[in-house]
Amino acid sequence: MVVEDVHWADDATLDAVRYLSRRIPTVPAALLLTFRDSGVEADHPLRQITGSLAGPAVRRLSLPALSVAAVQVLGAASAQEAAEIHRVTQGNPFFVTEVLATGGVGVPSTVRDAVLARLGRLPPSARTLLNRPVRHPDTRGALAR
Repeated sequence: MVVEDVHWADDATLDAVRYLSRRIPTVPAALLLTFRDSGVEADHPLRQITGSLAGPAVRRLSLPALSVAAVQVLGAASAQEAAEIHRVTQGNPFFVTEVLATGGVGVPSTVRDAVLARLGRLPPSARTLLNRPVRHPDTRGALAR
C-alpha cells in the first residue's frame, strides 16, 4: 500500500496508517509512506507514527532536492533556464515538474492549489497574517500580496 504526502493527511488517514503500521509485519505486504520532513513539525502526529516504526523490515530513504543538472535533464531548455527554475522551486521535484509542464508561465494551478491546501490547515490567526498586504521597499510603497 502506498500513501503519498502523509504530511497532509487528515486524522482518519493517520489512524489508518497507525493501524496498518502495527499490523504490516504480520502479513505478506509492504507499506510505503511518503512525506516532506520540512512540513512535519516535532509535535505533528506523523512524528509519533514514524518514531514507532523500527526493526529490520523498516527502510527510510531521504531524498534530496533536485540539482540544477537534474532540472535540465527533466526538461529545462538551457542551463540558464534550469538554474532559474531551480532557484524559484528550490529543487522541489513537484514544483519543478509542474513549472516545466506549464512552460514556466506563471504559477501552475497545481502548485497554487497545493500551497492553498497547506495554508488552509493553518490556524485562522496565521491565515489572517498571511493575507495582510506587505509593503516592499523596492517598489516605492506599492502593496503586494
